[in-house]
Amino acid sequence: MGRKIQKGQYGYLKSQRKIEIRRTVLFFGISFALFFTGLFFTGTNKNLLTIVAVLGMLPASKSAVSMIMFLRFPSGSVELYEETKIHAKSLPAIYDFVITSREKSFPLSSMVYKDRMLYGFCERKGENKKELESYLKEMLDSNHYKAVNVKIFDDFPKYIKRLDSLKSQEKGQKKEEDSNTKEGKNVLALLLSLSI
Repeated sequence: MGRKIQKGQYGYLKSQRKIEIRRTVLFFGISFALFFTGLFFTGTNKNLLTIVAVLGMLPASKSAVSMIMFLRFPSGSVELYEETKIHAKSLPAIYDFVITSREKSFPLSSMVYKDRMLYGFCERKGENKKELESYLKEMLDSNHYKAVNVKIFDDFPKYIKRLDSLKSQEKGQKKEEDSNTKEGKNVLALLLSLSI
């Protein structure tokens, strides 16, 4: 059996979608099996197994909601992921996730941290970048990262150009790089806690 893909790694959305589909089918299958077993052996639906089957619909329904969430968001392009990974190099980065706010969900292909700046790329055209930037800034501020700013791109060549410029600034900054990596990992972990 393969290693489980963690949140923030490429392929997470696709992997989680499969897990949620299997779990939902299993939970509903168990509930229906219990109901029909009780019906078969007693000849009526007024039995203990019917009660257990109905209670089993609660986790099945919860799993179905989660499955529907993951079905809405496919994983990003593997080609864009590979190219981003090459250009981000050793910068703290996360991939293939969906930020959720109270009103909306925002799919992101990648996000990179450098010098108190978060740079993200969204493959979906038409997403409200300013709304996402504002929401992320609000969340960072409320979690004691007031100095961190956010920039979301929907133009891949511009995103890659920005990543390249970050790498060219890095030469000779080993000590700063270590503190950047630590803070970057903390900020990105916070973002993953806001995502599905």
